[in-house]
Amino acid sequence: MRKINTPDGNWVPGDPTTNTKGTLIRHWFLQMLQDELCALVTAAGLSLDPSDPAVEPPDNTQVLQAVQVLIEAVSPGAASEATAGVMAIATAAEAQAGVDDARALTPVKLAAAHQGSNQSLSPNGYQRFPGGLILQWGTVAGSEDVWATRNFNIAFANAALTIVVSGSAGTFGTDTDIQARVISATQFQVQNNAYGSGTINWIAIGY
Repeated sequence: MRKINTPDGNWVPGDPTTNTKGTLIRHWFLQMLQDELCALVTAAGLSLDPSDPAVEPPDNTQVLQAVQVLIEAVSPGAASEATAGVMAIATAAEAQAGVDDARALTPVKLAAAHQGSNQSLSPNGYQRFPGGLILQWGTVAGSEDVWATRNFNIAFANAALTIVVSGSAGTFGTDTDIQARVISATQFQVQNNAYGSGTINWIAIGY
């Protein structure tokens, strides 16, 4: 497509007060405009409107329609496992819920997925992992030769698999034998089989 053949390629308005002649509209220029616009419309798969303006108002939006059709044709659609496309970024809440298959996880949102209600970083805390695995930890008081029942920080959704314990601050002797056992998805028991009492550290894994 070429510009009008004036020195600067722009249309010059006429001005009778200064005897300035305006740029003449050439046949070739009008033909070029028609061909360019018609090519755009037909490239979009549209048929040119044959209406006679003297008889029936023509469709003067065909160029707009053509541009919209051509943009849509090259714009990517929604992404899927089989097709590349556009996908919205998950919110922190959607990342933590882990149930939306139409949102993307950025590194920041992947970190957020492990936080919120899925995480409690405290002396008695827990961590839920994608896929269902749950890790819990904490401290409880333990006394000599007593099986004490304690609650997990949160209930395991299905089952507690194992629990491991160790002695911490207190008056446990050097030969203290601390034991623990899972009794349900919500509770466990600990016991000191030697002498003394103190704080027992525990860590449990389940799902």
